[in-house]
Parts: sequence; C-alpha cells; structure tokens
Amino acid sequence: MTQPLVIIGTGGNTPDSRDVVDAVNRIAPTWDVVGVLDDARPVGSRFEGVEVLGGVRDAGKHPSCRFVNAIGSEASHRERLAIIAGTGLDLSRFATLVHAGAAVSSRATLGPGTCIHAGACVAGTGIVEPAESRAPE
Repeated sequence: MTQPLVIIGTGGNTPDSRDVVDAVNRIAPTWDVVGVLDDARPVGSRFEGVEVLGGVRDAGKHPSCRFVNAIGSEASHRERLAIIAGTGLDLSRFATLVHAGAAVSSRATLGPGTCIHAGACVAGTGIVEPAESRAPE
C-alpha cells in the first residue's frame, strides 16, 4: 500500500524529486504524490500534473501525508530549514528518498527529508542535513 506524499515547492527541484519518487516506486510501490505546497501558486491549480494543495503553512492540514522538500534554489538553499520550520511539522513527517541510481555509503547519515537524486554520491561517513537534496555535481 502506498503512502500519500506532498512535495513542498514548485521550482526546478520538483520534477527532479518526482523522478526520485518514480524510481523508488518502480522497485516497490511506496509513494503516491497527492499534491504540492507552494506559497506562490493558487490553491487548486495544477503543477506537473498534481494539485496545488495550498501554501507551505498548510502542511498541517494533511495529517496522513508525508512530505519532501523540493525548495532549494541557490537563492533559497540557506533558508531551507526556516522554510521547513514554517510548515509547523516535526522532521519525522518528512520522507527520505534515495534514487536507485545514487551511491550512498552504508556509513553515511541521511537526515530526515533528504532527497538523493540519480547519479549523486554520499561517500564514507558523509552527512546530508535534514531536508537537503543531493544531485550529481
């Protein structure tokens, strides 16, 4: 049975995060992307085929959902934890997603809500901070 997943943000990382979800689901159906949250888009509009459910602060209105952060442009990367805090959710509500085409050491630490994209590498005892995305460099 799949779990409902909401993506936070509708920028350039959102399609990439959807790719990670699709890759995970090809191995074992795990996630059902039910919508996105974004402060700049009207509720009820659609983005990348899914409904805009509201703004970031509306996350608490979806108690059965898990979340993944797709906000992380160069301009907002340093603000990602503040943006996530704005959801009012505990970090345990955030899914950690790893693409099958990523290389992640068994000794690495992935914070809650991380999204590791195809071709990315987290080597040795690397640490990926909460709600951070990693893509190939």
